[in-house]
Amino acid sequence: MLNNRFLGHPAKNYVMTLGVLLWLLVVIFAMVKNPSVTDANAKMSLMKVDMTAMLANGGDVIYRDENAKFGGALLMLMVRKAGWTEQRRDAYAKTLVNIGWHQIQTGPVKFCKAGMIAEIHPSVADYKGVPVVLIGMRYDATTIKSCK
Repeated sequence: MLNNRFLGHPAKNYVMTLGVLLWLLVVIFAMVKNPSVTDANAKMSLMKVDMTAMLANGGDVIYRDENAKFGGALLMLMVRKAGWTEQRRDAYAKTLVNIGWHQIQTGPVKFCKAGMIAEIHPSVADYKGVPVVLIGMRYDATTIKSCK
C-alpha cells in the first residue's frame, strides 16, 4: 500500500493548502482586474466634476458622502434648506442639462447621464435638526438600466 505522507504530513493537507492558495490568488486577481471598479471610479470622478459645477450656483453644504466600489458609485450632499429657492433648484437643473444630463422626472427632479442618475430632493428631512435638500448622484446596475 502507498504511503500518503510527504515530509511527515498527510499529502491531502498539501493538496488542500494548494487549492486554498490558488483560489485566493484567483479572487485577488479578479478584484484587481475587475473592470467595474475602474468604471465606478471613473463615474465618481465625473460625478464630482458635475456636482461642483452645480454647486457653483450656491448652497451651503452641511454633509457630504461619497463611495465608489465594485459595480457602483454614490455621491450625496445635503444642502441647508434655508436659502433654497425654486430659482436655485432651476439653476441646478439648468447646469446639469448644460453639461449633458437629460431630465427624466420632475418631482423629485431626476436626471440621467452615461448610466448615472442625479436627483434633487427638496423635502427629505432634517440632518441633525437642520432642514436639508438632498442632492444625490448614483451609478450602479439599476441606474444603467433606468437610463437606457
